[in-house]
Order: sequence, then structure tokens, then C-alpha cells
Amino acid sequence: MNLFTKVLQEDGIQVADPALKAVVDAKNEDLMKELIKAKSPESALQSAVKANNPKVITALIEAGANCNAVDKQGLTPLHLAAKSGKVEAIKALIASGSDLNARAQVLGNTPLHGAASKNKVEAIVMLIEAGAEVDAKRDVDGYTALHVAAEADMGNAEAINTLIRAGADVNAKDFNGNTPLHLAAENEEAYAIKALIKENIDINAKNICGDTPLYVAIQMDKVEPIKALIAANADIEAKYADGATALHLAAKEDNAEAIEALIKKGADVSAIDSNGNTPLNLAVEADHGKVVEVLKKALNMEDKSGSVDEL
Repeated sequence: MNLFTKVLQEDGIQVADPALKAVVDAKNEDLMKELIKAKSPESALQSAVKANNPKVITALIEAGANCNAVDKQGLTPLHLAAKSGKVEAIKALIASGSDLNARAQVLGNTPLHGAASKNKVEAIVMLIEAGAEVDAKRDVDGYTALHVAAEADMGNAEAINTLIRAGADVNAKDFNGNTPLHLAAENEEAYAIKALIKENIDINAKNICGDTPLYVAIQMDKVEPIKALIAANADIEAKYADGATALHLAAKEDNAEAIEALIKKGADVSAIDSNGNTPLNLAVEADHGKVVEVLKKALNMEDKSGSVDEL
């Protein structure tokens, strides 16, 4: 009995291919050899990865299984191991020469993208230490692993911190000019925002639309990301395409909490956009009663003459 058939039997690996599974279960060595030789070492390898069994992985690769072969989703075994955090499988695949920067066929993800998306910190460390490209951009949108971690559900702060410590570019831009901070703001991930802004990041970077992360956060109408960016000294007076400031946009979005936070930070309540509108003009026009109330109160504190009552 050769090494990989022996290991398959002894370790009880659940093999995906029905024919291969049948002969493994039957312990029919001759049929097993023929079937694996003919078509199924890669199928067995994927099963060994899912089982996180390094002994079987190594045996299959030594027997001729292609460690960089892709499955129906266009993923290599290392993609599968990284995304699921199968540490022992990752070690075996790296030792066997798997392509650390292999591109998935659909999105162009590398294994590092997969690990970052699921907050698999140990996998991230192993891949980078083995030589994975930390700032590799995936084909479909130009996201780095840090972009992926920043937009993930609940904001993968551990993954973000790990990637940054490994030298990831916090100011890397995707194909639309978005930094990881833009994505964290867009996905309302305050945890990710706080992790990113601890570093030497360009908090006022603009994407191809001219939007900063603060502007994006206000568009999403969630207050915690806005407060996190304001607390980190984002430029609250930055001008956008129509000459609007963050306060103008918050007035349009009917976000009274954001307006209060901006005013507390010192935002200019009398700022005028390209059309000659103040934030109050926009709030009145949109009939945003609470916002109108907050802005009038701020203006009255600035101007005791009461002239704003005429607006």
C-alpha cells in the first residue's frame, strides 16, 4: 500500500468524490490507486484541507496532487484553508510550495484576502511570514486585504491591526480611489474606523468622486462612524463637488445627531455652497424640522441679533 492510500484509510478522510469515497471506504487499494491516478487527487486534497489534516495533505501532494489546482469556484486549496483558518492545513500547503498569491478566478482574491475577510489572524500572520504580498490588489475592484478587512461585518479590527503591523498600506486606493477608511465609513463599521485611524492615515483622502471618509459616513446616515471620524480630527470644512461642507450634507440627510457633533467640533453653520445655500437653507427646503431647530439654535448663539429668524 502506498503512502497516500494508507493515510487516507487510517485518517478516515471524508472524500468529496463519490467514486473515490466508495473505494476508500471499501479499503480497495488497487481501485483507489487507479481512481486517484486517473482523476481525483485534487478532490481528495480539498477534502484533506477541509479536515485540516496536514499528514494527508502532504501525502497527496507527494503522490502528485496539484496543490494549486482550483475547484469549481476557482479557489485553490490554500484559498480554502486561509478563509476558514485551517492553520495546520495552511502550514502543510505552504511547505509543499503552494502559490501564496494565487488569484481566485472570479474576484481575483488571494488567500490573504480570504483570511482578512473572516478575521483569521493566525492565518494572516502565517501567510505574510511565508511571503504573501500584503498589498496585493484583487482583480475585480482593486481591494487590498486591508480594504477587505475594513468593510467586513463588525469591522475586523484584529485583522486590520495585524495587517498594519505587517506593513499594509493604510492609504492604498482601490480602482474607485477608496481607501480602507472609505470602506469602513461606507459600511458603518465604527470598530474598523477606530482601528484604522490609530495609524498614520490620510483621514481626509478623497476618492474619484471627491468624497472623504467623513462625507461617505454622513451619506450612510449613521452617527457612530461620523463621531469616530470627527473625534480623529477629520476636516469638517472640506468642500465637495458642489461646494458643500459636511454640515450641508448632514442637513440634506436629516441627521440631527451628526449636525450636533459637527457644530460641537466647530463647524461653520453659515458656510455657503456653490448655489449660495447655507445648511439651514437646505434643511428648511427639505422640511427637516429637528435639523432646522438645531441649526437655528447654533446660529442664534453666534448672532444675538436674531436675523436668522427671517430665514
